Amino acid sequence: MYKKIVFFCICFLYIGNVFVYAINIKEYFPIQAGYGWIYLSKSIEDGIENQDYIVKIMQKISENRTRYLEKGQIDFPNNTEGPCFRDIKWDQDGLKVYRNFDIEDNINETSPRGELFLPLNLELGEQKTTILGSVLLEKTGVQINVPAGTFSDCIKLKIGYEDGGYEEWWMAKNIGIVKEVTHESDEVEIEELVAARIDNKIIGEPPLCSNIPISFVFSNIIPKETSLIFDGVYIEGYENTFWAKFDFDINNLSFQLDPQHYGTGSMDENLNGEKISGLNFEGIVPYVWTCTTGCAVSGGVAIFLQATYNRENYYIELSFNLQSCEFQILHLWNNEGDMLF
Repeated sequence: MYKKIVFFCICFLYIGNVFVYAINIKEYFPIQAGYGWIYLSKSIEDGIENQDYIVKIMQKISENRTRYLEKGQIDFPNNTEGPCFRDIKWDQDGLKVYRNFDIEDNINETSPRGELFLPLNLELGEQKTTILGSVLLEKTGVQINVPAGTFSDCIKLKIGYEDGGYEEWWMAKNIGIVKEVTHESDEVEIEELVAARIDNKIIGEPPLCSNIPISFVFSNIIPKETSLIFDGVYIEGYENTFWAKFDFDINNLSFQLDPQHYGTGSMDENLNGEKISGLNFEGIVPYVWTCTTGCAVSGGVAIFLQATYNRENYYIELSFNLQSCEFQILHLWNNEGDMLF
């Protein structure tokens, strides 16, 4: 009887260890629509360091698929190359890619059956081949520190290329990739998570670009006091650019178009030096942009702002209503990242 008990315990421990290292990768790479991540990217090439903020978001494109978009921030508006994206879906085999699009690299590939991007499960030390390369689960239970905070119990993947280069991914459960390091010949690129939008929570602090928080939805507008101002905006169906000012209406919690201040062309051409009461344009180059639609103003375009009220900071998400021509407040977060409504 004693021998049977010992044998049973040994088998139980062995099986338990197998299950401990069978990691469900899906839990570490969420693809829910509306999720967003902002990374600080540092690349070192020939001894020269370059920096950029990279925004990655999940956008719903059908009942079954999600679009994983990516765009740099610091180089806008000088860089007009456009975004890259993958249309993806988790199934019983893993994360599949059905379309791979990248303007800069002239890629537009489709796969009706889907190409394996990440396996669904990996055991510690196990390696599987995907379109990324050879994916190895190298470590579990890792703690990693990045600008967005400290993440415990992360997993580390190593992805090897055919040419000898490789990537290292540190992934946090229910969050996604928190750090990524790419090694290629004489270049090293490091991406570290600065902020994320997961469910209704903001993790970390969205960095500033042109004095406003970088958006999780690829749209930025310059705020001045209680107005929104943009210039050089392309509207779908029109060849000219537009400029306009929107004033805040506290009764409707929206920013409504000022009928006295909008038009085609640029702001400088139309104002003729006129100073709008309470606003100061000196040294400001306002812009709005969205990579998700290809034009700056269309139904549903979203904006992410920072506002101050009673000396408290808030984050605001807006949507544009094409019929009423106004920006409506969708969500409001406090400075701790908790959604108020």
